[in-house]
Amino acid sequence: MVKNGVCWRVGGQVSTSAGWDGVLAGMMIDVPKCNDTATAVKPNGDCGNAGMAILFLVTYLIITFLVVINMYIAVILENFSQVFVSFLHRGPEKSKLCFFRCNFKSCS
Repeated sequence: MVKNGVCWRVGGQVSTSAGWDGVLAGMMIDVPKCNDTATAVKPNGDCGNAGMAILFLVTYLIITFLVVINMYIAVILENFSQVFVSFLHRGPEKSKLCFFRCNFKSCS
């Protein structure tokens, strides 16, 4: 039986796109290289299913890549908003001064 910590470690490893090919190879083991004897824990033995393995792993990779990319974008946007707010708190007087200087030079 697989321990829960191993599942989390493999899931985390695959979500960072490191070693997904090894996981896919393990999930695609077929009859000559596996034990297909049914047990209470493993009703199909320890054999894999190539079609389901590809479908599962591709779906998992796409979903996790979208989540990771969205997290990167959220962090970048949060940093931009913090810089923008800090600029607004200390910079409007200076920008208004430049605006009025430029307009008054053209008028006089």
